[in-house]
Order: sequence, then structure tokens, then C-alpha cells
Amino acid sequence: MSVDTSVVKNVPDNAYEANILCHNCDNVILSQFEDYASKFLYGGLGRKDRVTITPFQLYHEVKNINYHKLKLFVLSLLWKCSISKTFAEVNLSLEQEEEIRLILMENKFISENHFPVSILSYAHLKEVPNEIIFSPYISKKEKGEQNFLFFGGGLLFQIIVEYQQISPINLESMLKESGEIKLIQVPSESMKSLINNYVGWDFLKSTP
Repeated sequence: MSVDTSVVKNVPDNAYEANILCHNCDNVILSQFEDYASKFLYGGLGRKDRVTITPFQLYHEVKNINYHKLKLFVLSLLWKCSISKTFAEVNLSLEQEEEIRLILMENKFISENHFPVSILSYAHLKEVPNEIIFSPYISKKEKGEQNFLFFGGGLLFQIIVEYQQISPINLESMLKESGEIKLIQVPSESMKSLINNYVGWDFLKSTP
């Protein structure tokens, strides 16, 4: 896919499902989280809210994040995918959908351990295009952990939907209530393996 905006004149509407949300939910309640996330990812936060990023060899340390707004933004992605008919591979239970709906509609603060959010980076990998787009999905349960995954712009957003014990890498890269996160750079082979498993065939060649 091209990132050149001149290539695509009209966005196809086959992935857009109208009338899921009322005007107030979509344009008032949820838009505040989407607005923050957009500015967090692409720039535009004010001096007060400006995040700081310190690069290390294997990760970037990000501070001064608005934990509440970013967490509810990622949670809103999961909820909207689940209530939509478009994303067949995202199916929460009715109880989970209702719980998340109330969190979003009532603007509730939830702890970092409740629906933990993890963000990993693959932007550094030349062999994995940042423009790659996959439909969001909920992974199979492994070692008692089940995750919602969303790829976008070189970042892999995860919500741990269910867990008995959080895996070490997700624990390390979890969004903290303190407004901090370690943006871990996923190793090349791990990322290619994850994508290949998702598409069900050898989409990205592994190193011999």
C-alpha cells in the first residue's frame, strides 16, 4: 500500500459500518480519547501534555503520557470492533462488551492491571513495512493469556483481554498509571513470525 495521499482519492466504505454509535457517543464521548491519541501519535500536544522520549538500545522510554485518555482510546478500539459486524475475529462476551461500554460512557478510570495495554514497535524493521494493514483480531489463548491486537503505523497495540499471568514482554511494555511506557522494539524474526501466523502463510520471508 502507498502512503502517498495522491494515489487514493476516495476511501472505500466497505469497512465502515454506519449507525453503530449515536452522535453523542461518537463525536463527544469517544472523540476526546481519539483526539488525544491522534496528537500523541502524530504530534500536536501542547507544552503541558508534551511527552518525552528517551531512546535506548532495545526500547524507547516514553513519559508524560495521559494514561487515562490513551488507555480508553485503545479500549474503545476493542469495543467498537467487537460490536461491529465488520471485524469477525473480534468477539467479546456480552458481559465484557457491557463492562467496557460503561467504562467508556462513564469515563471511568481503571487500573493498569485491568485490561492491560501494551504497545510494541516494529517501525525500526525495514523488512516489515509500516504501511502494512491487517484487520484487528483476538489471538488464541496461550499460557492463560488472550490478546486483542491492532497493527498501525509501525506500532502494535495490544489489550490483554484475559490472563492468568502476563507474559514478560507484555509486562515490560505495559502502559503504566504513572504515564510511562517502555516502547520495546520487537525483534525481526518474532514480528515476521507473528504476522505469518496471522495470515496463515509465509507472507514475510524468514532469515535462513
